[in-house]
Amino acid sequence: MPHFATLTSPAIPWLHDNIDTDFIAPAMPGRSLDERAFGLLRFSEGGAQRAESLFNRAPFDRAAILIAGRNFGAGPQAQSAVDALLAHGVICIVANSFASPFAARARAAGLALGTVDREAAAAIADAAIEGDAITVDRRQEAIVTANGERF
Repeated sequence: MPHFATLTSPAIPWLHDNIDTDFIAPAMPGRSLDERAFGLLRFSEGGAQRAESLFNRAPFDRAAILIAGRNFGAGPQAQSAVDALLAHGVICIVANSFASPFAARARAAGLALGTVDREAAAAIADAAIEGDAITVDRRQEAIVTANGERF
């Protein structure tokens, strides 16, 4: 169960709404939990890694933070999605909102969740796409970009 007071990491900017748990952790026979995390974006149907995928490019391939839109984690497979994200190394998600079942499972597993409005999420994602690290400070309840912008 990951715990942190302050986390500084690259962040995956994925500002889509209604990201379903079946998309977060699709059924992919023969793939590890880590590989299932956003597996449809990371691997072709033949199993080859997609070089063009943001999730496979440095520094995003080692990001511990994910920036998302509204209703992240909707769908029936909340626990599978949480397990796959944690196995992939994502320990913090900043989004506009979370589906309730996903949020409950994520918090129980120690995944840090933060909510921001759409404008803040867009600004954080803009900073993240440059590859700069984002800092999540749980004590200060703040998200800070590399240029010092605070949310």
